[in-house]
Amino acid sequence: MYQETKVKTFMDEFDGYLDNLVLKSGYPIICGDFNFHVEKDNDIYAQKFMSLCKNKGFKQHVSGPTHISGGTLDLAFSLQSALDCVEVSDVKVDMNTGTTSD
Repeated sequence: MYQETKVKTFMDEFDGYLDNLVLKSGYPIICGDFNFHVEKDNDIYAQKFMSLCKNKGFKQHVSGPTHISGGTLDLAFSLQSALDCVEVSDVKVDMNTGTTSD
């Protein structure tokens, strides 16, 4: 279970990171295992995280499970203004690589 103080610290730091990122040139793409169950509408931390990203102008592209148990924890974001330059499709976790998402 996440401790709220750790999540708040992460959110504050990620907020600052996004503020700096949108000022840079190019087409930023953010990918990673964020450990927020964004598929769950009742997960308050996941919803706060998604709102933060959306409010900064980022769109999340992964729409299916990325976790071995079915959750959507691995995410890919792009800046809304760059969407016509980025196409994300068929994002999958390949179980045949010798690694798994936990």
